[in-house]
Amino acid sequence: MKVKRLRWLLFLSAAASISGSLPSAAAAEEGKLQVKSERAEPNLIESITKPYPSLLNGNPQGIVRWEKKMGSNLTASPVIGPDKTIYAGTKDYKLYAIGPDGTQKWEIQLEDYPKDISVSESDSTIYVNANNIHKLYAIDPAGTKKWEFIRGGSGLVPLLSRSFSAPAIGADGTVFVGGSDDTKLYAVNPDGTKKWEFVTGGSVASPAVGPDGTIYAGTTDGNLYAIKPNGLKKWSYQTNQPIYQGPVIGDDGTIYVNSFKNFYGAMLYSISPNGTKNWSYNYELYSSPAIGTDGTLYAGNYKQLMAIHSDGTIKWALGTGNNKVRTTPAIGADGTIYAGADNSMLYAVDSSGKLKWEKNANGFGAFDPTVGSDNTVYTASFDSLFALGTVAASSVGLSERTMTLQAGDSATLTANVVPEDAVNKRVRWSSSDDTVAAVDQAGKVTGIGPGTAKITVKTEDGGFTFDCIVTVTARPESKPPAGEEPVVVPGFIDISGHWASTEIAEAAALGIVNGYPDDTFRPDNRVTRAEFAVMLMNGLMPAAEGSPLFFADKEDIGVWAARPVAQAVQLGIISGYEDGTFRPNANITHAEMIAMVMRGSGLPMSPSQHTGYADDADIPDWAKAAAATAGENGIIAAGSIADNNFAPQVLSTRAEAASAIVRMLRIRA
Repeated sequence: MKVKRLRWLLFLSAAASISGSLPSAAAAEEGKLQVKSERAEPNLIESITKPYPSLLNGNPQGIVRWEKKMGSNLTASPVIGPDKTIYAGTKDYKLYAIGPDGTQKWEIQLEDYPKDISVSESDSTIYVNANNIHKLYAIDPAGTKKWEFIRGGSGLVPLLSRSFSAPAIGADGTVFVGGSDDTKLYAVNPDGTKKWEFVTGGSVASPAVGPDGTIYAGTTDGNLYAIKPNGLKKWSYQTNQPIYQGPVIGDDGTIYVNSFKNFYGAMLYSISPNGTKNWSYNYELYSSPAIGTDGTLYAGNYKQLMAIHSDGTIKWALGTGNNKVRTTPAIGADGTIYAGADNSMLYAVDSSGKLKWEKNANGFGAFDPTVGSDNTVYTASFDSLFALGTVAASSVGLSERTMTLQAGDSATLTANVVPEDAVNKRVRWSSSDDTVAAVDQAGKVTGIGPGTAKITVKTEDGGFTFDCIVTVTARPESKPPAGEEPVVVPGFIDISGHWASTEIAEAAALGIVNGYPDDTFRPDNRVTRAEFAVMLMNGLMPAAEGSPLFFADKEDIGVWAARPVAQAVQLGIISGYEDGTFRPNANITHAEMIAMVMRGSGLPMSPSQHTGYADDADIPDWAKAAAATAGENGIIAAGSIADNNFAPQVLSTRAEAASAIVRMLRIRA
């Protein structure tokens, strides 16, 4: 049975009803038992919420397979029938049947606009609740009305008094639906005659049918009812606050339902099949939960899409900014979760909470998405029906199969993800031997020392790989011009006469830096953030084992650098970027290098907000104290700057790194 509802209408009703009452004493006491404060759980999950997806650059975009403009604004979320037909209702009182290719099969004129749609899995009958006139329609798959049933009430129903009750269909074809403005649950036979009615204490929200035929329905007086197939009450559970949304049922028979406690959303309840409460948490939800094959619950609150374990604990939460997730998530056969937010964005998220793609259209946050058997996602903007596809990667290739470099030289490989219209073309790069050839995440390969290494590219989507064999040869030794015989510094053949030769030699003697197999140091080569962390920890020699790494890109940190980076994190020298990354393969800037050196020095930082450098205005505030203190203590060598410019964004060299660390250690000692 397929059920879809228009979410913004439901929550307009919910907000208006909630505004008239405050939580009862019993509800408040229950909140104390379950949570530390009314909003404790949402505050807790903010600490683990992943960055707001749209703030990250380069998010893959969902592919529109087709868009069908409707004759009027949509009023009901799309629903898929057993034969893959998509059904949708519009404000001009029509129900449409659309083929999976986007072509219209038929339309039928009703007496009011469709609000809730369900489709029978057994005979494909479409059941539609009309918005104002109390009628439940049964439409056959050919688009002909079979019957209509008056589901209680008289006259037009005021918007804020209306019950939002989508039909549920039992295994024997019985249709269960709540009344319009009365407090009854109706059971309707497949021929449209009334089977029975059950009187409740409030308006009935969308019912759900359990595997044993038990019907579960929540009401606006806070009760969750369990009703036998014959219409007799099995049990009821009082949540003490209104229930506006239908319950969902797990494979083990557990019932999950939202009870709205305040303006901030709903408390989620887990009720056992015998009517006792397992747990409740105030996650301030706005959407009904959906249940994954592993029992994980997916639901949206005031600014997050959440994954909740079946015991009520949080699995993960993905931030959507200050945009409520009102739509009930849809779950694809591959486990992908689809949910719309108030910013009219539809998000596709994998089961670990990682964003796969996003797509924006006006109204995507108002309608529940649904997923076809081929993983096509159907949703609606305010005036169009959309089919979205995710073209998967099928393979990857490289611009070169083999490459030869001299040590110190670089070349860039280009990855070609197939097919061309694949949605997610992100790749990861790795080297089989970083001492021979290193590669950054842009595909830039740098020869390090003589030998052979395998550079591998791997697609994020599907994990497809391709290799390039890189051969690195030693750089021929060069001789100084005649008459320019520099003083030879033992150890490295390329630092004699360099402004930092003394510090480089000292850094090598202390084990802070190493040279290359060809006896060069390459003082003017750039330094990555990971390499500098290793150098600095070699100098400080901390006893600390290091903190666990939680950087979003921690898998990009080479094994050779993992412990030094972890030590630097524990010592407070490294904190990473605002997006949660460390960026180990990015070259380190002057500002970043000096900030790390000074944090490791233990020296008191200068309170001055003026560094004394000519380009003081260019130095970021977070680096000014470090730059000023380093300058005052001679940690920045005169030879490393020009015209008294600190040059905060200029990339640091190996010579500058060795010099700064050695000069800091001299003072620290």
